[in-house]
Amino acid sequence: MKYQAIAFDLDGTLLSPNATILESSKQAIQKAREKGIKVYFVTGRHHTAVRPYYAEMNLDTPVVCCNGTYLYDFQKDDVLESNPLTPALASMLINNAQAEGIHVSVYFRDAMTYEELNPNFVKLQKWVDSCPENVRPDVHQVEKFQKEIDNGTTVWKVLISDPDLDKMQKFVDALPLDQ
Repeated sequence: MKYQAIAFDLDGTLLSPNATILESSKQAIQKAREKGIKVYFVTGRHHTAVRPYYAEMNLDTPVVCCNGTYLYDFQKDDVLESNPLTPALASMLINNAQAEGIHVSVYFRDAMTYEELNPNFVKLQKWVDSCPENVRPDVHQVEKFQKEIDNGTTVWKVLISDPDLDKMQKFVDALPLDQ
């Protein structure tokens, strides 16, 4: 059997605990590419947070982003296929989480955003600042998520986080499954 493609998840798979790609992995990927095998990244990350690794590996294939929500082509700076959240669903998720005191970040068309900084985004921002400027992810604060939604900005993902796992589970259990 001749393989035509290899797909890699990033976090917990291709990336080491310090968020780097091991040299041995880089070499193996390069050998596969030399054999004509296409290499893809398939990740829960926003494309802006994939960009540093994509550039490092000098890939030319589209990337599956935000847990399959969209297919992004870095070569064309274009979304090839997508299934974004509706404005109503995104607003409901944001409002309900914030009402419960759960931290929210929203992955819009071209940026990962937050209204209030939390420890996870402090850590993320340190990583962002360490990336070369030409591939640095766009992570920034917005005044209000709803303002971006009302402006028609595409919503890929609403990310919720809280150190209280019971609070998170109650929130998830209350989500309507028919949306």
